[in-house]
This record gives sequence, C-alpha cells and structure tokens, in this order.
Amino acid sequence: MEAILMQFREGKEEALKRIYSMFATNLLFTARGIVKNEQEAEDIVLDAFSKCWLKRECFETLYKIKCYLYVVIKHACFHYVDKLKTKASSHREIFYISEEADGFVLEHMIKAEMVERIHKEINLLPERARTMLNWLYVDGLSNTQIAQKMQIPVEHVRVNKSRALNQLRQALSGKLA
Repeated sequence: MEAILMQFREGKEEALKRIYSMFATNLLFTARGIVKNEQEAEDIVLDAFSKCWLKRECFETLYKIKCYLYVVIKHACFHYVDKLKTKASSHREIFYISEEADGFVLEHMIKAEMVERIHKEINLLPERARTMLNWLYVDGLSNTQIAQKMQIPVEHVRVNKSRALNQLRQALSGKLA
C-alpha cells in the first residue's frame, strides 16, 4: 500500500487507477444515495478524483485520500441537491439538507463498506453456498425458483440456504466488529 501512495504522490497515473479501483464503488454508492441520479453521481465521483489528483502531493496516507474523497463528494452532492432545490423547490423527492445530512452520508459510507465486506466473504464461500446466496439476494430468486434451477426439492433449498447463511455468519463474525 505504501508503494501505491508513493507512486500516486509522484504523479503516476497507474497508482491513480489503483486508488480509484479501491474506493470508487463505495464512493459511488454514497453519491447515488444522496443525489438519486446515476450519471450525476458518477460525475461527482470523477470530479472528486480529479481534485484529489491535483492535491496528490499533500496526502500522507491512503486513509487521508479516502477521507478527502468522501468530504469532496459530500459537498458536491449537497451542492447538486441545493441547485435542484433552487430550480424546483416544490418537488417532494428532493433531499432536504438538514443537521442530519452528515449522519446520512456516514450511514451510506458504512453501508457501502459493509456490503463490500459481505460480498468479499460470499466470494470465499464454497461454490454451492455462494451460488445459492447470489441467486437469493442478488438475483432475487425464490426458494421455488432455485429448487427448479438446481433440480432439488424446495426443502433442500431451505436447508442449503440456512447452511450458507451460517457459513457467512461464521466468516463475518469478528470481521465486522
């Protein structure tokens, strides 16, 4: 990790790409949660990375880069929402910025990191358990649909689902604390 930081500070674009791949998913999740617009969220995140790149020599750790990016994104998102409020103040779906806004951003940051950890642990599970959890929670298939796909009784799906969730719980216990 130190090497990435040094390369980043030296202006090597490959390091920027690696840092982008490390943080972009969670940053996009946070931005989308605030602005409710996929394209705008992507633009905000890219702009934040551009600003970070311009100040690259100031960062002493990857953690400080991550914090900087979250702050820049938070402000850009609120600026975007504020512009929307000004243009169309009567729309109910526009996010109201209040004292709770920081808590909202923090909540999205935490959720993004939790989802990332869970996905990593799911990918480490045995193939059958991984497939079952993906079908259930990513693809939204029912127990019956999975039973048909796997050509097994629905009760076996329930048992396998329970086992897979227990394996996931065991894998995550202690890692999320």
